Amino acid sequence: MKLRYNNFPTDWKEGLLIGNGRLNGILWGDSNKDIISLNHERLWTGKYGDRKNRTSYEYLPKVRELLKEKDYFRGTALASLAFGGDGGISPYPRQEDSFKPAGEIVFTYDEEQENYVERVLDIHSGIATVVKKDIIIEAFADCVTGIMVASWMGRNEFSGTLHYERQEDGAIEDIRADRNNIIYYCKIDSVSSFKVIVKVDTDGILEYGRKEIHIRNATYIKTFTNIGVSFNDIEKEINDYPFPVIDIEELKKNHSEKFLRAMSKTDISIADNKTDELSDSYINERIEKVRSGNQDVNLIEIYAKFGIYLMVSGSICGKLPLNLQGKWNCDIVPPWFSDYHFNINIQMNYWFTEQLGYPEYSRQLFEYVNKFAESGREAAKLLYGCNGTVLSLNGDHWAISTPEAYNYAAWIGGAAWMAQHYWWHYQYNGDKDFLRNEAYPFFKSTVDFYMDYIEVDDNDIAQIMPSQSPENRFEGTGYFPVSMCISSAMDVQLAYDAFTYAIDTSKLLNIDQERCAEWEQIRDRLPDFKVGKDGRLLEWDNEDKIEVEKGHRHYSHLYGVFPSTLFNSINRTEQFEAGRKSLEYRLDQNGGGTGWSRAWAACLFARLQDGEAANHQLSYLLTELSSSALLDLHPRPPRCTVRNEDTEFVFQIDGNLGATRAVLECIIQCYEGKIFLLPALPASWEKGSITGVKTIGGHIIDLAYEKGKITSLKIEMGFEEKIVIDNGNRLLDGDEEVVIQGEKGKVYTLV
Repeated sequence: MKLRYNNFPTDWKEGLLIGNGRLNGILWGDSNKDIISLNHERLWTGKYGDRKNRTSYEYLPKVRELLKEKDYFRGTALASLAFGGDGGISPYPRQEDSFKPAGEIVFTYDEEQENYVERVLDIHSGIATVVKKDIIIEAFADCVTGIMVASWMGRNEFSGTLHYERQEDGAIEDIRADRNNIIYYCKIDSVSSFKVIVKVDTDGILEYGRKEIHIRNATYIKTFTNIGVSFNDIEKEINDYPFPVIDIEELKKNHSEKFLRAMSKTDISIADNKTDELSDSYINERIEKVRSGNQDVNLIEIYAKFGIYLMVSGSICGKLPLNLQGKWNCDIVPPWFSDYHFNINIQMNYWFTEQLGYPEYSRQLFEYVNKFAESGREAAKLLYGCNGTVLSLNGDHWAISTPEAYNYAAWIGGAAWMAQHYWWHYQYNGDKDFLRNEAYPFFKSTVDFYMDYIEVDDNDIAQIMPSQSPENRFEGTGYFPVSMCISSAMDVQLAYDAFTYAIDTSKLLNIDQERCAEWEQIRDRLPDFKVGKDGRLLEWDNEDKIEVEKGHRHYSHLYGVFPSTLFNSINRTEQFEAGRKSLEYRLDQNGGGTGWSRAWAACLFARLQDGEAANHQLSYLLTELSSSALLDLHPRPPRCTVRNEDTEFVFQIDGNLGATRAVLECIIQCYEGKIFLLPALPASWEKGSITGVKTIGGHIIDLAYEKGKITSLKIEMGFEEKIVIDNGNRLLDGDEEVVIQGEKGKVYTLV
């Protein structure tokens, strides 16, 4: 699939993103110059790699006393001081490092090119192309050699200046251009430094300046770029990725084949009767037409596939998981430092990896979280006086669990939420070695913390305190953006799930039976999942707490609907329907002001089996909260300095990736031991299909539909030897449940 545009980008968020996970880039520019912005996944500042948690567990009894007395203002204030950090709403900088851009390769033409452009991103090959009147520019981050490659090919001779530049931030720089190379060295701080080498091949005449190469009368220019960072040992990394000796066309062929294999694991198709006539139109024009009231359901398919492309290009040769901006950033101080947020954002990034057959990318997440959990054990001891592990709200490449936001960071649910991904990895792949050696230790460490942190009250209820509902507040806690309380809905739901993962694993592996019994006792004494008098799911522990921001962007208390399956159409249906009312109410109060919030809402509506509402959320995300290059947008936060001061929005990748999961949820779902086919299919999605999509149990589904009817269905058996399809909607012949039993690998054609 090729995404085509006929506009010049006015901002890097409208550029064409390329990447191999280690090196990542953005191709953009105008009629006078071409820009390739560069990123390296491990290029972060290095100031705070030795940060430690302070000892503050002695404040825990006093915080609990205040909350029990319903003094929520002072309870919130003390909890924020004791268990939060600098940053957030405080006037102090937080001790967290920042993801940094590596600068840009810029080619400036001696003569401005005529104002004609076609920009193309081939998401199957990972190659970006800009076609000007007489010149074609191509760029890709080679996933075989690990090198960034770019070329300029002219129909006639052309001349210009190739140079490297980076926004000024006070770093110590050294640059030189000679012998067909531009070499740039930058020392960001006492720990972090990096080196960029741009190798140039051309048939033009070269004239060297100190920082640039002027190229005259060329018909082609080819560049090969490598970056070494101090966290990997600069020279060792550069030597580990030598410049290729084969021709650029051979490089492109090898890269494209490997990239295509990764992109071809699955496929998603969504169409209506207008799709064919729109297929040759430019994406930016299609988006504008939809904003003007036209329908284009195929854009949802394109958006979903673009989410897969971002995952592949940000991971295929990477080591770190995707951060708030994936691995693409052009701002010297990116929004929220482009860090890792554990209260929705990093989780949303990985909502579809198991379903779409990318467990190796989940592994990058687990390797990071495992390291994070090591320091989380110290955090649990020093901050709360508890065993086990606690993951802080924010994280950088150091993976150190320290609270880095005043007020916001006084939250203990991050490990429980991450535990869900370890459980999914087992459910979709059946790897018992992983379950025993990696997932179970993480589950135990998570529930060990709860076993110490939970306090059983006089009514024999296992209470979580202090607790919060990220990132929301109720009346009575003053200027604090997040309120502390006892047993918020989300914390109870997270704890319930975390205990269940540990309990189920203990039984599967037949180990730790005594501890398992203790975990069951505490889990079953957690507070009830409460519904208010108005039928909405309560966000906090009682109805006395009135939410201040009725249209808040987070739906924390709806975690039990999605991504969890605690509340569903079969089990806990009262809470399931109460979740629907809560979501509708919040959106009616102008909620969903961020791209990721709309993606979550789409997933929630899909799980609630409301395809029309899910489609509305996806359409809003696509047209109102996406750039013309389909990048998910978030309103620019206060005090945020970005490259383009006129911008009203910043890029966050989570909405892109969350939307892909929402599309899948509309077509197939799996919970309570059953598979649900077309559970939330919007009427406008007249024709479509999915291929290669996994379900729990490791089964692989190929499904096609037309006008709400299944036209083709093939299932390859996974590691479990039984499949149950809920057939209540009578899409298949037979009973309300269609049961298939067979060996792994056996293929059944049902339609």
